[in-house]
Amino acid sequence: MKGTKWALGFAMLILGLLLTTQYRVTQLGNTGPEGLRAEELAVELKGTKDRLKAAENENDKLKAEIEKLTKAGTGVVAVPQRDPNMELLAGTVAARGSGVIVTLTQEPDATAKTRIRDEDLWLVMNELKAAGAEGLAINGQRVTAITGVREVGQRVMVNQTMTSSPFQVAATGDPGVLETALKLRGGVIDRLKPWGIKVTIVRSDAVELPGFGSVPTFQFTKPVR
Repeated sequence: MKGTKWALGFAMLILGLLLTTQYRVTQLGNTGPEGLRAEELAVELKGTKDRLKAAENENDKLKAEIEKLTKAGTGVVAVPQRDPNMELLAGTVAARGSGVIVTLTQEPDATAKTRIRDEDLWLVMNELKAAGAEGLAINGQRVTAITGVREVGQRVMVNQTMTSSPFQVAATGDPGVLETALKLRGGVIDRLKPWGIKVTIVRSDAVELPGFGSVPTFQFTKPVR
């Protein structure tokens, strides 16, 4: 009887040891390759979520900035880069340079036939342009591609401004060439002399040309691109 109890107790002890060992093995199994891989995936997943959240925040900031710039830019017209040469050619800016100042003066008792006319001013300007004048002005009015010079009564209108004798034509360019062109035999001065119109020419290293009053707008003419 005692042997049976001893054998039963021994069997129960062995069974307990087996159960304990199995439990420990199971616990260790949870930290094996599969368990470790699950932990790594969890860490990687958390990092991905954090990066995604940061990207979403940055995206929201960019959207807000774009919306702000769009609102600020509404109705704003882009201004093209300024070209100094084109501005000088158009006469929209004041300019200074070497050249000549040509003064036309009529006789005090000039009649309708002997006073300075618009055609006399055109004669002088055309000769200066042909001699290489880079800029022109008449009595403080810049001459541009749309400048009108015409006789109105006893005066001459330049750029919608009425002027009268004496007329001062300022021209930038090579002073020697410009002066020589006007003084050619049978040229401008000789043609105006019979009408009692006196022409004087002064060379200068600082001829002043005012800018055109405002940038012209074109309603019917468009650039070809």
